[in-house]
Amino acid sequence: MKIFGDGGQSGVDPAVATNRFHTFFNAQIDVNFHYSSSPFLGGFPGDETGWDWISDPFFSGAGGSEARSFYIPVIYDPVVSGTLFTGLQHVWRTTDNGGSQSFLDMHCNEFVGTFNTTCGDWVTIGADLTSNSFGSDKNPPGQYIVATSRPPAPSTDSGTLWVGLRRGRVFVSSNADKGSGSVVFYRIDTSSQPERFVSGIAVDPSNANHAFISYSGYNAYAAVAGTAQGHVFEVTYNPLTHSATWSPDLAGNLGDQPVTGIAVDWQTGNGTVFVSTDFGVFVRTGATTWAPAAGGLPSVAVYGLTLDSTNRLLYAATHGRGAWKLGL
Repeated sequence: MKIFGDGGQSGVDPAVATNRFHTFFNAQIDVNFHYSSSPFLGGFPGDETGWDWISDPFFSGAGGSEARSFYIPVIYDPVVSGTLFTGLQHVWRTTDNGGSQSFLDMHCNEFVGTFNTTCGDWVTIGADLTSNSFGSDKNPPGQYIVATSRPPAPSTDSGTLWVGLRRGRVFVSSNADKGSGSVVFYRIDTSSQPERFVSGIAVDPSNANHAFISYSGYNAYAAVAGTAQGHVFEVTYNPLTHSATWSPDLAGNLGDQPVTGIAVDWQTGNGTVFVSTDFGVFVRTGATTWAPAAGGLPSVAVYGLTLDSTNRLLYAATHGRGAWKLGL
C-alpha cells in the first residue's frame, strides 16, 4: 500500500475496498481510489501512481500550529464509508476520503497533480483535547492524540469514538458522526490511571461503551513520579453520567514492561485479549494471567496488533522480523 519512504498507518475503506489510505511521518496522508485489478511491482493489485495528497489542512492555518505525533493515528470508520478520523490536538475528520475522487486525482495526485488549490477537506470535531478546560493534569507541553478507535464490525454504531493522548488522557464521544460544531468529547480518565502513552484501545462491537485499553511505559518511573501505575485496563463508559468504570490493572504476570498494542477477539464470550510487548505477543488466560500466544509468533518487539474477525486472523507487526499472522 506504500509508494516510497518511511511509512506510518494505512487502511482500507470497509465498504469500498478499492479506496485506501497510507501515511508518511508527521501528518502526511495520501488516499488512492484505484486499488482494483491493474498489477504493478510484485504482481500486487493496484495503481502505485494513484496516490493523492489530502493533508494541506494540517500544515496551514490553525492546523499548522497543532502538536502531533511522529506517526499520527488514522482510521477508516468501520461503518460509514469514506469517513476517516485522525488526531493532532483536536480530532480531525473527513467524510469523503479527503475530497471527491475527480478533484483529488486532478489537483492533488502525488505525481501529476496541479496543486493549485487546497488538497484535503479535513475539519476539527469537538474541542482541543489538550485544553486546560478538561483539567490541568496530564497535560505537559506538546500534548497530542495518539489513539483513535471506533467499534468494529458487526457493530452498527456510527457515533462512538474513543480517543487516547500521549500522557494518559482518555476521551469518549457518542456523536462523532454529527456536524463538526456539535461533536462533544467527555474525559473519562482520573488520577487513578497512568499518566503515560495510550498504546491501544480495543472497542467492543456489541457494546460501543466497553473497551480494553493498554498503556506503554514503565511502572517503575510512575512510582518515582508518584503517579498511577498499570498497563492493561477494562473500561465501561456510562453515556448518561459521562463517567467510566475502570478495572484494576490486569497486567498481572506480564510484569513491568511496556504494552505496545492491544486486540480483542470479541467472538469468545467476554473477549480473548491479546497484547503486544517488547518480548512478543501474549494472550490473557485468566483475570490477570498471561501466556505467550501460541502459533509460533516470534519473541521479539511487536509494535502493532490487528485482528481480522471475519477471517479469524491476528496480525502482528514486529520490529525487524516482518509481519506475522496467527489463526484464531
